[in-house]
Amino acid sequence: MEYPDEEPGADVKLLMAEMKNQNFDVIRFASYRTACKLRFIQKRCQLHLVDLWNLIEAFRENALNVMDAQAPLGVTRVRALLNSLYYQLNKRLPPSQQLDLPHCVSLLLNWLLASYDPEQQGCLRVLSLKVALAILCAGKLLDKLRYLFSLLADSSGRLPVSRFGQLLEDALVLPASVLESPSFHYSESLPTSIFHQSRVTLNEFLSVLTSDGGPECLIWMPLLHRMANVENVLHPVQCDGCNRDSFLGFRYKCQRCYNYQLCQDCFWRGRTSGSHTNQHEMKEYAVYKSASKQLGHSLRKSFRCVPERPSRPLPHFPEEEHPLDLAHIVPPSPAASHNGLPSLIGPPMDSGQDEEHRLIARYAARLAQRPTGSTDTARQRELLAQLEAKNREMMGQIVRLRQQQEREESMRASSPALVGELQALRQRKAHLEAHLAQLQDSRRDLMLQLEALMKMLKETELAARAGVLCMQNHQRSPRSTPGSSPRSTASPPERPPIVAAHLQTPDSLVGLGADVQMAFGRTPEGRQLRDHLLVAADSVTHAMSSLVRELHSGVGSEDEASQPGPDIDGSQHNGCPDVSPQ
Repeated sequence: MEYPDEEPGADVKLLMAEMKNQNFDVIRFASYRTACKLRFIQKRCQLHLVDLWNLIEAFRENALNVMDAQAPLGVTRVRALLNSLYYQLNKRLPPSQQLDLPHCVSLLLNWLLASYDPEQQGCLRVLSLKVALAILCAGKLLDKLRYLFSLLADSSGRLPVSRFGQLLEDALVLPASVLESPSFHYSESLPTSIFHQSRVTLNEFLSVLTSDGGPECLIWMPLLHRMANVENVLHPVQCDGCNRDSFLGFRYKCQRCYNYQLCQDCFWRGRTSGSHTNQHEMKEYAVYKSASKQLGHSLRKSFRCVPERPSRPLPHFPEEEHPLDLAHIVPPSPAASHNGLPSLIGPPMDSGQDEEHRLIARYAARLAQRPTGSTDTARQRELLAQLEAKNREMMGQIVRLRQQQEREESMRASSPALVGELQALRQRKAHLEAHLAQLQDSRRDLMLQLEALMKMLKETELAARAGVLCMQNHQRSPRSTPGSSPRSTASPPERPPIVAAHLQTPDSLVGLGADVQMAFGRTPEGRQLRDHLLVAADSVTHAMSSLVRELHSGVGSEDEASQPGPDIDGSQHNGCPDVSPQ
């Protein structure tokens, strides 16, 4: 016997106490009272945010679509289903509206156990779980009824009345869970009083359950959906019961008193004023029409110049076709630990993973057996061949992916030492890459300094050559001219610009150290220091080259340890530039 970790009745007692504080029991009508209570449970468990299609996807992911409807389901499987349901809901909600996942799962699980497992056996039937969640989730009533019909329909697409009794019994547990069983309870003769024939088609099922005079035991179900649709509808009129200027929800108008209108709270609780009494006939409005629209409606109704808009009929479905099996719309996930959740239900069922491909093959076979005209035979055969080829290709890809996943898992399980060594090599690689990045930054700074020094050295050599040429030209020129006195002597030549270069610091060395400025000076000590600086730069370049070779060798060894195959060193080196000496 399985139970949740916490006390099973604690959350349910708190939930029922909160529902009692809402004062729903003062509502006069049982159908509205039941719908209000179930709407409170729905919003308290956050099921009004879960769409029917998301619910079907959760059933599909947890392999409930292939289980028998009467099969028992343990608490662990139900908890896994609710975990995946709320986890996917949190992924769709904005960050500011995230739900408390453990609290929501615990609350809904304990409420389902208290409702459908009163004997505390620790399990739920698959059909009971699907019926309860399908009724309480968000979505259109027509889609929900189609899904409930598909759960119990036979192979010919018809619903036996005996199976409808099972569906009705599980649905009427919901009013009993909110203490409304005296008004809506199940009896053995109830299914035959709703449907007189032994087997019901989908169109008959939808027509009876969605009509205005539908079965009284299920009248709260369409009212629950209508109540959810009008929660935010504003009526800008004054309520004659509580004198509010405007209100939300339903609006009720008396058919005897002139322009007498009540909000839903006053009408449900029997509040009246003036000459109006609760015995007067009231009409319910779910929308508000302006005065101009009301006048147009009155004129159309009076003169009959414009035909009335016909009511929207229900869609008609084929009688012989099986209704759409909504449980197979969403394909299953390949692994049970998807969505980041731990595997709580064991290995996935192989019978449910390839169901969509079997459905494709079955549908192709049915199309092949159906008689067609001679003009479309070749086109249909070609389409069938394409579908079968795509199906075979998809099945082959699935088999290859499964085999690859099994090989990887077996390799990891058989050689833990190899996995540890691979992790150590990856850590070593990350350390070497960080060290290489630091050395590259140092090399970049050094290359900038060397470039500035080389530029300054070239400028100094050019200035020295210009000074030598100037002195040679001065020595070759005559010391006196024919018109000058023999004793006259030429003025002493100016010193070449190189002397100024010796005495002042060049602009290219501004900001560097004193040793660097002296190394590129004209003194003998500067030449010796410059030679030492160039030798040091060569040493740094050789050291970085050896580090790059070591990094290459480390990456190669890691690739050999991780996966035998082609060399992927170029993609694992992060695109580091070659730092070997130029």
